[in-house]
Amino acid sequence: MGPILSAIDTERFGTRIARASVRSLPELASALDSCAAERVAMLIVRVPADRHSIAGAVEAAGGRLMDTVATWRRDAGAAAPAGEGVRLASRADAAAVEALARGIFAGYANHYRNDPRLAPALVDEIYPSWAVRLCTGAAPFLLAQADGELQGMAALALSPEGSADVELFGVAPHSRGQGIGARLLREAAANAARHGARQLTYVTHLTNLAAQRMLCAAGFVPASAQHTFHLWFTE
Repeated sequence: MGPILSAIDTERFGTRIARASVRSLPELASALDSCAAERVAMLIVRVPADRHSIAGAVEAAGGRLMDTVATWRRDAGAAAPAGEGVRLASRADAAAVEALARGIFAGYANHYRNDPRLAPALVDEIYPSWAVRLCTGAAPFLLAQADGELQGMAALALSPEGSADVELFGVAPHSRGQGIGARLLREAAANAARHGARQLTYVTHLTNLAAQRMLCAAGFVPASAQHTFHLWFTE
């Protein structure tokens, strides 16, 4: 697909940033032409990890590899009652969800943080603001809670094609190792099934081995991988 100007990234970092996913050399050429015409300062481009010629062409154009992500998939399964200690969020949870996200994702190494041209303080705001947007939106946002304290989150994105994505997921540092992630994944699958989804997908960084061990235990299987490049057009 052609590049799409990212309004959120552009506003946050104060420079014109676009996104594109390319699967062929002509698509890459078209994306670069569009960025030039639209005066884009930086292109975030995703390339399937097995398309080596495209990755090489992005690097030849000045792109730098910032991360690699893996997509995992499982059947949503049968709908089930809500798991103990897991509930749906409401708008009233927004402030607590923001604080939870700050704890979960503090210093988290994503493609933004791996780019030295992007201010770390601005990168720090990505996950908290994203969590609040999702929490106050229409899609299911699950919270794990015990004794009035939030322990983890799982946000779903539902599609009319019968699939659901785990869009944002995490467990508070002090609550890890207690099976909370597994509980959230079970409820995410059940919630997706209740909304008619047949499949559930989860995207994580290739280096996030703890998450991938959790996904294996929850019945997910690896489906694909993508490289993320940043291509700056300005000095």
